[in-house]
Amino acid sequence: MPEWWWWLPGWHKKWRLEKRRIKALSEITGKRLNVELMAQRPRTADDIIDAALLEKVLKRITEIEASAKQAAHIDDLGDLTDDAELQGQFRAYLCPVTEIQHEGELVFDLLEEWGVPKTATKKLRDLLGKKLEKADTNPEAARSALRALFEESDSWADYTEDYENTMRGYTW
Repeated sequence: MPEWWWWLPGWHKKWRLEKRRIKALSEITGKRLNVELMAQRPRTADDIIDAALLEKVLKRITEIEASAKQAAHIDDLGDLTDDAELQGQFRAYLCPVTEIQHEGELVFDLLEEWGVPKTATKKLRDLLGKKLEKADTNPEAARSALRALFEESDSWADYTEDYENTMRGYTW
């Protein structure tokens, strides 16, 4: 037997907002964890972590999380999730030099696993792969390339999620 209050005016919108808030907070927390875990990785003595950047990114993610808890519209939650995604990409600048190329290869493999067109992954490999390979001699350029790969990965993740949601609707 259905509940009597399901038809109350505005209840459905509030329910959708709260459902989206839970998802947004989960995504924001995931981005924070990605940054924190990258910062905790072991590194050589001459590979010093940028503590100021780490502090700034974590502070901004905390602000985004607080805003998500107070957001009144679903669109605002989407914008805040996108902001957290951008902050999460800064983890590339916290990656230990010895792991930059491995992280980049993992992103390339993930994109291929998702079925991203081979022309797109080849173009990315040609454009960014050489910079990743030179992490020992030019870590700044390699980290910049890794950040670009994280951005591309996030973009394709959003695309695949939208595609899955659309297909779920068609299937239903």
